[in-house]
Amino acid sequence: MAKVFAQLGKLIGKVITAVCCAAFACALLAVDSASAIEPEVRAKLIPEAGTVSDVYSFEIEIKAPTLGAIERPLFEEDARFQIAEAGKSVQHQFNSKSIDATRTSQIVYSYSLSLNEELSPGEYQLPKCSVKVQGKVYPVPTTTIRIQKSSTRKKNEASKLAFTHIVDNLKPFVGEQVVYTVEIASTEEMVKAEISDISFEGFWNESFGKNRETIRPLGNRISRVYSIRESLFPVTSGEIAIPERTLTASHREYLRSRQVRDPSNFPFGGFYPDTRNFQLKTKKLRTPAINLEVKPLPKPPVANLKYIPVGKLKLKSSVDRTEVTQGESITLTLILTGDANLRPFELGDPENGGKSDFKIYPDKPELAIDTSESRIYHRKTFKLALVPTRAGQYTVPAYKVVTFDPNSKSYKILKSKIQTIKVKANPQATNITSAVASPLKLEPQEDPEAEEESNNDSLRPHYRELRNGSNLHVKSPRFFTLFIALSILIAFVLRSSLQEKFAARNDPLLLLQKNAEKKFKSNSALLSASKYEETLEKAPLLLRTYIEEKLRVPAISATSTEISTLLKEKNIDQQIIDETTKHLSEIEQSRFAQHSTEGKESFAERILAKNEDLVMRISKLKL
Repeated sequence: MAKVFAQLGKLIGKVITAVCCAAFACALLAVDSASAIEPEVRAKLIPEAGTVSDVYSFEIEIKAPTLGAIERPLFEEDARFQIAEAGKSVQHQFNSKSIDATRTSQIVYSYSLSLNEELSPGEYQLPKCSVKVQGKVYPVPTTTIRIQKSSTRKKNEASKLAFTHIVDNLKPFVGEQVVYTVEIASTEEMVKAEISDISFEGFWNESFGKNRETIRPLGNRISRVYSIRESLFPVTSGEIAIPERTLTASHREYLRSRQVRDPSNFPFGGFYPDTRNFQLKTKKLRTPAINLEVKPLPKPPVANLKYIPVGKLKLKSSVDRTEVTQGESITLTLILTGDANLRPFELGDPENGGKSDFKIYPDKPELAIDTSESRIYHRKTFKLALVPTRAGQYTVPAYKVVTFDPNSKSYKILKSKIQTIKVKANPQATNITSAVASPLKLEPQEDPEAEEESNNDSLRPHYRELRNGSNLHVKSPRFFTLFIALSILIAFVLRSSLQEKFAARNDPLLLLQKNAEKKFKSNSALLSASKYEETLEKAPLLLRTYIEEKLRVPAISATSTEISTLLKEKNIDQQIIDETTKHLSEIEQSRFAQHSTEGKESFAERILAKNEDLVMRISKLKL
């Protein structure tokens, strides 16, 4: 019996060993077969036919038991097609019911395909493409696209979506406002719309702000119109072009439902004929460039004008009070309003030479922007502190602004209102002045005890002069003379210090100029290289603010080119000017550049270091 059980145990062990070896062999066979299977590469174009204005979807599908290392597909260059990557997706499937537990992996690369509008109807092969999987290159199957003529149906579809850009004046004067409008009109619901960005070279540009949406009837349909508006101000005469723009828009195209009143189609809307399905269709539309013929301004009536506002403008002026006491200040307010570009405008010197009667301390101008349905209006406010130099009745300094009206094609001279103020004398200041101006005199006095002390004349020799009727002269000792000299010196120093403080108190710009460097350093200390976006936004503003407060030029609202011109007028070293403009331009361009995390931090550190270097060099200049 023991022998039977022993033989049975040996038999069971052999069976188990055989099963394990068979399973192991199957696994090896599965691995070998998996590695031997070549990846399957497919290509799909959706739709396969259309017009040149359609946007197509192109997919490359790679399917294999294991994908391993895959490189992105490479396309040959072909000017007839524009291919842009739209994304990729990966899927893994595991079949547990099969004996060898088959696993399949799939990766799909998606692309957006646009056609050259000059292509004529016919069939074309898409650019050749290949993909590398585990070091081996596999060709992507050749795909053919069929371009159709724009039939009446296609034209009707195109009319559902319109894209254009226009200007309200093709022949403006230099500096005249031109309203530029981009419009998208669609009778279908748009899901997504992207407009190519352009740079308005040769213009100052000001945005209207929020985009506008209006509804217009179009036959039996309702068209939604989306408008983007900007005001452009040409800066040079001659031909200036606004580049072409491209719209890529996706909208819903509704499809008819299945057969009406078919009971088998009830879940799909068979009993409801108004129920509709839809599909997304993408279109790409282009607008041609706009060429403007900018006319130069005629010769101005006044020479040496830095800037001439062009448009319809008004000038208002007022003072906060008409009677003041000597030493007090009044505020003169000038408000210039109109549809001209007032950003670069600066107030000139007074016309009636009022500087001799007043000390003038201008404040920083304030610019406000208002919009209407068709124009942008600037309102620039100038405030000047006027300190009368003496008592009396005086005329407030008058200012004039030379403008150009494009409608009448003539110059207009706007003048501030003639205003008179009365300055009262300050009695306290007069008494102090007279007291300081009058010298100290000692009148001779008779001494009542002179007779009694006549016998002691030898002890008081100076009384002899008093008896003879002569003036009394007291001879000061040396320490008294030294005391007087020190008092005069201290008074001079205190007077200079008080004058400087008084000037700073009445001149905010002088106070800003003195504290510009201290303000820059304290604000720069708050910036960190690790906060890349914050540094890009605030670093150039800190440098512009320092230049404006230190050198008294409108650097905050000026462009890099204008800053170069302003610094030249201040006789700043040319090397500093070049480095400043290059530094600001580099920061602006970096907003659109791609950097790694380490690259961002190093670039931000370089920006902050360059800011400090420029500020230090400007502060050492003798202005």
